Amino acid sequence: PALHRLVYQQPHQPSDWARHAALVLNSADPAATSIAARAADAAATLAATAASELDPAGRLPVVLAGGLLSNPAFRDATCQAVAQALPHAQVSVLADDPVAGAIRLARGQ
Repeated sequence: PALHRLVYQQPHQPSDWARHAALVLNSADPAATSIAARAADAAATLAATAASELDPAGRLPVVLAGGLLSNPAFRDATCQAVAQALPHAQVSVLADDPVAGAIRLARGQ
């Protein structure tokens, strides 16, 4: 009952739930595994939708970034889901923090 109330309580703040991501991604519980798989599929759907708007042939490279990708299983599942959704696209994971690229752009490098 308490969890149910929290789920439907408004307004939701992303940080209220984001701090639990590592617990879900590292859990062997079937419900957590299902949540992680659906999140990887959702990321792939988002990438495929954006790519289809920018390049209907689906040949644009796809670069994934974000804190959830530091989890190896989630990173692999997401890369695999994107590769399935966009079979002709080159899929990679950003090696540096996104802010590092912003700093390089600001410096004109």
